Amino acid sequence: MAAGTMAILLGSVSCGNVARTGRSPVMLVVVLLMAVPSGVPVLSDVQKMVGTPPVATVDSDLAVVTFRAILKDPNPPALPATPSGLNVITLSQYHVEFMRSDGRQTPGVDVPYAFDGAITATIGPSDTTPETFELVRSQAKLEAPLRALVNLGGLVEISTIAKVTFYGKDQTGNDVQATATIGVNFADFPG
Repeated sequence: MAAGTMAILLGSVSCGNVARTGRSPVMLVVVLLMAVPSGVPVLSDVQKMVGTPPVATVDSDLAVVTFRAILKDPNPPALPATPSGLNVITLSQYHVEFMRSDGRQTPGVDVPYAFDGAITATIGPSDTTPETFELVRSQAKLEAPLRALVNLGGLVEISTIAKVTFYGKDQTGNDVQATATIGVNFADFPG
């Protein structure tokens, strides 16, 4: 991310809001969230036919996320603060919930059920290592409402927004979290 964009990001958050984001002196920021293989929105195929003769299979959908740890009080540019080892964040879990823009939000009826997953990553102020995680569980494709899309040839699609919240702690034990969203379209895509 360019330095100018980072300055705009930091400048757009008022001091009061930053101070209320927890006790940690560092914030976790999601720099990038995208599907594996890359694509936005995620095209989540609820059933794939593989092999000869074709056999129906169900796979999870993965995503990759890149984080940044940013000091809440970076000091003026003439005297920038130097992060310490205590400003490193260790992530432990994430939560995914699905929403629709039409207001229909009932899990297991309109959207897949929300779920929690484990992630282990350590993010320092200069780290930008991408981390892969499960965005859509294969189990969700065997449950309502996704199971009803099977054999419709992609003619019916459920368009959602996945809200992903990542949880962790800084090295002094203060809670840290960050939330990002990505579009996920579910269908039994042809091919």
